[in-house]
Amino acid sequence: MTKLRSKVEVNYEICKDLAEHLKSSSIKPFNWVVPDLYPEPTDSAEKVTNYFLIVVAQDFGFWFGNKNGYDRPMYAVKNGKNLKGADFLWTTSFDMYNQNPEFFTAETMKNLRIKELEGWLNDDSGICPVPMKAERLKIARDLGKRLCKYYDGTFTSILSRCGGFLAKKGKGLLELLDLFYGFGDSPFYKKALLLAKILCLRPEGFLIIKDKAHQKVLLDYHLARLAERTGMIDIVDPNLTRKLIRRAWVSREEEYEVRQRALEAYDVICKISEKDPFTIDDLFWEGRKYCPEMQEPECMKCILNIKCKGSQDPRYKMLFQPVTRTITY
Repeated sequence: MTKLRSKVEVNYEICKDLAEHLKSSSIKPFNWVVPDLYPEPTDSAEKVTNYFLIVVAQDFGFWFGNKNGYDRPMYAVKNGKNLKGADFLWTTSFDMYNQNPEFFTAETMKNLRIKELEGWLNDDSGICPVPMKAERLKIARDLGKRLCKYYDGTFTSILSRCGGFLAKKGKGLLELLDLFYGFGDSPFYKKALLLAKILCLRPEGFLIIKDKAHQKVLLDYHLARLAERTGMIDIVDPNLTRKLIRRAWVSREEEYEVRQRALEAYDVICKISEKDPFTIDDLFWEGRKYCPEMQEPECMKCILNIKCKGSQDPRYKMLFQPVTRTITY
C-alpha cells in the first residue's frame, strides 16, 4: 500500500530558534481569579469546580461560516461591552452564576431546555448570539446526565478518582473527561487540558498534576494559526495552502494533520525552552492578540516577532487556521 504524503511538516529549525528565544522570557501564569469573571476562591469547591467544568464544555466554535468557509468571528454586547467569543461566554456565564449558582449543577444541566440555554448565553438585548445551539444543549444535557449517573452529580468526584493523574489506564482526568460528549478530543484533549490548567492555577490548588509528561498546550485554532504563521509547521501541500489562505473549508483529515503537527511543534518548543506547557500556552494565547483572525498582525508588539517567519514574509501572514465545524475547540 502506498503511504500518503504528509501535507504538513514540523519545521524543527524554526521551533528551536523560537524556543531558544523564549528561554529568557518571563510570563506570570494567570491564576483564573478575576472578581467580575470567575468565582471567588472562598466559594465552595463543589460550586467552583462544577462551574468551570460546565462553562469550559461550552468554550468552542465562536465564529460564523458561509458556503465558502470562514466568514467572521462572533462578537456580542454584554454589560455594555462588545466582547469576542470566549470573553462573552465567561462574562455571561458569571452573570448567571451570580444570579443563581445552582444553575451550574448536574441536576440543572441534565434537563436543560433550549430557552434556559438561550437565557444563560444571551446578550444585552436578550438575544442568544452563539452558534451551534443544538450542539450546546446536547453537551449540557450529556454532562449533567453523566455526572449524575457516575459521579454523584459533582466534578469533585472525578477529581478524587483521577488522583492527580491526567492519564492512568483510562482513569486519568483527560481520559475520564474524554467520555463526555463535550470533551471528547483524543489525542489533543483541548477543553480537558484547559480545565486541568484552570484547576492547577487556581489558588485553591484543585489539581496537582503527578504525570507531567501528559501535560500539553491547548491546541485550539488560535495556536494552530500561530504555528502556521511563525513557521513552526510548514504546509507542504499546495492545495491545502490555498485553502488556508482563502479561509476555505478543509477536510477533517487536513484539520487533524495541522493540529497533530502543531502539537508536535509545541512539544519541541516546551522541551528546548524548558518551560511548562501551560506557560507556553499562555504565551502563545497572548500572541493571538497581535496575530488575530481578521486584522493585520501587529508584529512589533509580539514577543515572537524576532524569530517569526510571518514578521519577515507576508505569505506566512496570510495563512489561516483550518476551517471546520467542531465542538472540541
